[in-house]
Amino acid sequence: MKNPWLEIKAEDYEGHMESPDIDQLKPLRKIFSTALKDFCPKRIALLGCSTGNGLEEIDYKKIEKVYALDINNEYLEILKKRHSKNLTKIETVVCDLNSPRIFLERIDLVYAALIFEYIDFKKSLKIISQWVKSGGILIAVLQLPCANIPEVTPSPFKSLEKLSSIMKLVKPEYFISAAESNSFCLISSKIHSLKSGKQFWEGRFEKTKY
Repeated sequence: MKNPWLEIKAEDYEGHMESPDIDQLKPLRKIFSTALKDFCPKRIALLGCSTGNGLEEIDYKKIEKVYALDINNEYLEILKKRHSKNLTKIETVVCDLNSPRIFLERIDLVYAALIFEYIDFKKSLKIISQWVKSGGILIAVLQLPCANIPEVTPSPFKSLEKLSSIMKLVKPEYFISAAESNSFCLISSKIHSLKSGKQFWEGRFEKTKY
């Protein structure tokens, strides 16, 4: 079965995420921006980066490399056009995070926002752990269940409804347990409340030496 993410146009995705009833791009960009200030990473991996939300927050004079990973090449082509002046520091990677066939080295910060709901998070954490250097940071943003709002919020962009077939919310406690099994130690967590009524859980993990 074709992954639904390959059937959703970039304009639909962005229109959905920016619509007033959803408004998720700004909060996700702010979480990433705060992480950049707190950890000052040199080598960054953005998982499920789509069209590059948050890349404008990076000071490219202070970093070595940004790896932007997504399953949809259309999204990455848009990303490259929008951030063309910084492509010496940005490397886009077309990648199914359920079975990534790449190896990244010495990553200081992995930012993974609203991606673990669509992939095997236990399997992916094993791979991510190999990328992150000792003392490196994983930022995971998970969507929490909301009694009054569907997991995929209805919007005029009907193509997003296809995601309901593959989306599975991940309980933070299950994620923490899986992360700890792969040499990540939880250092902090926070709940972000959105205007829509939904909530995000942000977990910050440090890669241990062992």
